[in-house]
Amino acid sequence: MTDRELMTMTRDALFLANTKHWTTNQIGEAINALNARLSAPDREWVSLTDHEVWEAIDYVLEGGGWLDVARVLEQAFKEKNT
Repeated sequence: MTDRELMTMTRDALFLANTKHWTTNQIGEAINALNARLSAPDREWVSLTDHEVWEAIDYVLEGGGWLDVARVLEQAFKEKNT
């Protein structure tokens, strides 16, 4: 999680707590959930294999351009890393 994402999440949580009139218990639960997320170990980046890259290129070269290649590779990275 980036610093920007953390700041956004914290801002949103404080806004909700204020507008929804959360109880102390609800705020505590939100803080615990946020702490659990922050303390979770970062996942190691998983790269594509040469075979996966060639599959993506072959898929789009039948009729697509380089933007199509980039989009297919981007999707493959997302699937492996989320």
